[in-house]
Amino acid sequence: MGTKLNVSADGRYVVAVLLDVPKGYDPLNLHPCYTPPLTRLARIDVADGDEEVLPEDRRFIGHLNTSPARAELMTCTHEGHISVDDQRIHGLNMLTGEIWVIRPERGEYRLVAEHWFADGETLGFRCHNRADADTRFGSIRFDNTGHVETVLPYSRHFHSLDSSLVVGDGAPVFQSGNPGTRLVTWPCILLHPWEGEGWGQPQILAYHGSSFNGQRAHPHAHITPDGRNVLFTTNRRSYKSEYSNIHMVPIGDLRELPALDVEKGVSLRGI
Repeated sequence: MGTKLNVSADGRYVVAVLLDVPKGYDPLNLHPCYTPPLTRLARIDVADGDEEVLPEDRRFIGHLNTSPARAELMTCTHEGHISVDDQRIHGLNMLTGEIWVIRPERGEYRLVAEHWFADGETLGFRCHNRADADTRFGSIRFDNTGHVETVLPYSRHFHSLDSSLVVGDGAPVFQSGNPGTRLVTWPCILLHPWEGEGWGQPQILAYHGSSFNGQRAHPHAHITPDGRNVLFTTNRRSYKSEYSNIHMVPIGDLRELPALDVEKGVSLRGI
């Protein structure tokens, strides 16, 4: 079974994950870290269809990300629960087959999601410390230089083109509060501008109202390459379903957007 297609920056190759799985296996519903199939990462030449297997492993390889600027460069991940996974992000040179760990896992701050910045050489990522209910947004170059991590607790998934502006989904991994108290909700697309020494107050770009009922219902907000819009998905119209619609919202002037009240949450009245 082939999944997760990506194309190299020069358009010459398609890369795909090939899973050697038993009948009925569904990686979307049966977490692969507990029943890891043999996983191969294949590079396929678009012109002649020739296929070459790069790494293969009994750990589930996922999150294929080809660099948008460098044709030889991509990343992949070892997927799995933080209690059983070893190193998450791996760099891969598709021409030489060289593979290496990016942002080695250490201590309590574990990586969860990653993406390329527009330069095609820097990765943005989220990491968190479950014990301290601490979520951070960070960045690092593919060669493990330029490493930065900064507290940013307001979302589950982030995206940025260059760290000057980060978009999030308003669904924090951790929320503080005593048992039995009402959890504050922020079901919105949030923008976080960098203000020199830290992140500015979150600005509300749009209400998504998604249920997070499965991966397809996660908003996974992305800033478009021109920096002018945000793309996201939501199942707001069919709340119990995983099926979602795609939306695009212009960013406009951040000064005209309402600021998120972290303590009060978001009122749905009038939306």
